[in-house]
Amino acid sequence: MSKYFDTLIWLDRHEARIFQVTADAASKFVVRPDGQKPHSHLEVRTPNGLPANPDKSFFERIAAHMQVTHGTFLAGPGNIKFELKDYLDLHHPIVAARIRRIETLENITDDALVAEARGFFQTRGHRDMAEAS
Repeated sequence: MSKYFDTLIWLDRHEARIFQVTADAASKFVVRPDGQKPHSHLEVRTPNGLPANPDKSFFERIAAHMQVTHGTFLAGPGNIKFELKDYLDLHHPIVAARIRRIETLENITDDALVAEARGFFQTRGHRDMAEAS
């Protein structure tokens, strides 16, 4: 795999599927929260409606996969992708600045996620596409 790649992260509250994608290859990593906390409607929320205490360990392990990526696409069905973005803005602003798109996507297959990532980054002038030739 080339040294240049982009990353698509599909996440929900149960896992993050992280795909590091080049023009011709893809690697997948799965990160899960340390412990599943039961959801409660009494959970403390911020003014924007997000949980006040995100799973910092989960977010840190995701951020570790984003350290060397060129661009990142966050996707998933719920609000946790926005919570991750807020966390990164605060704790890892350089990594957060590499986020190129945030989109709501239901749970789709890994192959469909890789195709979605390639399509998005290719239309943006995916750096690896130009250097592969």
